[in-house]
Amino acid sequence: MIDETGVSLDGHQTAHVSRQYLANLGKIDNGVVSVRSLWADERVYYPVEVEPYTPAQYEASGKQDPAFRTKLVIARQLVERARQQALPFRAAVADSFYGEDRTLRRELRSLGVPYVLALKPSHAWWHPEEVAGTLQDVAHEAGWVSAEQPGKWLRITRTFRDGSTQDWWVVEIVAGTYGPDKTERAIVATTDPESLPNLSTWYLVTNLPAPTERPGPEPPFLPASLEEVIRLYGLRSKLGSTLGGSTFAYLSTGEQIDNPRFFREEEHALARTQRTFSKEQKSTPEWERRRKVVAWVHEGVRWRREDFIRQQVACLIKRFGLIAVEALVVRNLVKNPKLAKSIADVAWSSFFAHLLELCGRSWPRSRAGEPGLHIANLPVGIDKRCRSPCRSINAPLVVSSWIETTRAVKTSLQKL
Repeated sequence: MIDETGVSLDGHQTAHVSRQYLANLGKIDNGVVSVRSLWADERVYYPVEVEPYTPAQYEASGKQDPAFRTKLVIARQLVERARQQALPFRAAVADSFYGEDRTLRRELRSLGVPYVLALKPSHAWWHPEEVAGTLQDVAHEAGWVSAEQPGKWLRITRTFRDGSTQDWWVVEIVAGTYGPDKTERAIVATTDPESLPNLSTWYLVTNLPAPTERPGPEPPFLPASLEEVIRLYGLRSKLGSTLGGSTFAYLSTGEQIDNPRFFREEEHALARTQRTFSKEQKSTPEWERRRKVVAWVHEGVRWRREDFIRQQVACLIKRFGLIAVEALVVRNLVKNPKLAKSIADVAWSSFFAHLLELCGRSWPRSRAGEPGLHIANLPVGIDKRCRSPCRSINAPLVVSSWIETTRAVKTSLQKL
């Protein structure tokens, strides 16, 4: 899998730092962007290599300098090196930033690399004005009426790591330069063919041939059914998590989990009940009743916070196979008198504990060697140190940390 990650950094003295688009944060900011490759199957995720992107301003001749490399060039080089290392993989998988580049797709085909890449819903080709010419428009015209009358849509069942299943619908696009008998196939997969929701609809392109019984020349790659193409792209469900105060967590998918601030919401009510409680004479019936009121407010905050954490952990475990979080030492963070209340309200320790509780281990141990979910706890400050080690060593700090917590993955690769 090919992906990129960006980390916001202040200053201009650190190598590779520039004002640029940070995809996982979804905004333009000062920071570092790195392109990474990752080997994955249904059981394990194994970071292979990371290359920092060097903005053109660092090169003597800017974008015209021979040493300047775009993210797309770095991605192609990562795939080439993976083949040179004889890493076995069914296909290269990446998001729409890479899938929309026709040059990269052509270079991958010339290298003999199969791929499953995402496209944008608006991805188009030449077409008459009265004919549907985008993936989204063609999908809308696939004849969907209902689950009993699906038209050209086919039902498939996706199985997640917790054993749960979900019905998805898939249609093969036959339009423009795409089709099962052409060089590239375009596929749309979604949970709702009628509305094509953004968060659960995939627009994919692949050069894996479609299964066929017709005689003909030997295809360059083993044929792949629609189910297998969706399975391959579904392996991109990996997660890196950065914890924050104003936001509970930033995900490497670009999403963010808002901090509900349960204690802040009840702070005024708690102060009011405590003032009333402090005025009562100790050990009297009224004092005892007021004490219970204060305890009820605290208990309500705790219950709401625990329910929120359990819901978030369950959602993350269901969606992702690799969860990498910064191993914060919260007891040291709360020593800051200006931030102690806010840090305690976020309840990161409870989040860590419940995340590992579902894995049958205690924090900060990892479940990396077991099939299914893999959790990696990264060194403190990893999001701030970012990719600076890339200048002097081949494997940056974040990759080294993941490898330490996924030793069993090496054995799995060796067995292949």
